[in-house]
Amino acid sequence: MKNYSFLGEMSHYGLLGVACDASAEEIEAVYQTRVAALPRGALARVLWAVYSGENETTLAQARRVLCSPTARAAYDCGAAVERPPWHFYPGI
Repeated sequence: MKNYSFLGEMSHYGLLGVACDASAEEIEAVYQTRVAALPRGALARVLWAVYSGENETTLAQARRVLCSPTARAAYDCGAAVERPPWHFYPGI
């Protein structure tokens, strides 16, 4: 599975920086580390979210989906059909 989607948004796996076969414990540990590393100031958080797509909400959503076996299976079925950004297609 790739770490990107058609619209340029990173997959939940890519956002958290975990492998597709990561356990729920690994995902939780990475989530806690990533949230702790977020910038502290309000302006810095906004700028970081715009730059990286990373904020507490997106990280929490990724954790929620990937830590739930049912939600993860559904996500993986949808993620399997993700396409790379348009500039990866020849002739475009």
